[in-house]
Amino acid sequence: MSGHMHPHKLCAWSFGLSGGITWGLWLFFISAAALQFGWWQEGIGILSSFYAGYDATWMGAFKGLFWGFIEGFLFGLVFALIYNCIFCCCFSRKCCSKEGGEGESKGPCCKT
Repeated sequence: MSGHMHPHKLCAWSFGLSGGITWGLWLFFISAAALQFGWWQEGIGILSSFYAGYDATWMGAFKGLFWGFIEGFLFGLVFALIYNCIFCCCFSRKCCSKEGGEGESKGPCCKT
């Protein structure tokens, strides 16, 4: 299993990228829908208090794409890091031994 992640670990960068792309596109599409069809105008108003420059315009949609990517990436990255620490090091002692994976993980819960 050399060179591979432990099967239960999440790749934090990939999880962050997928969260960023998903949340950024979501903010873009709801802003575009509000612009084109007049849907969810009050929701855009609420979200604009969280994201600078976000509104029901095309420029606002692209700003939402940017801010959504940043927020989604950071949330996904932190979530995966916390998951890996809790699951792999605290619940699965396999991460702490050479038999269970790469054998290099020495998390806070591992007892060697």
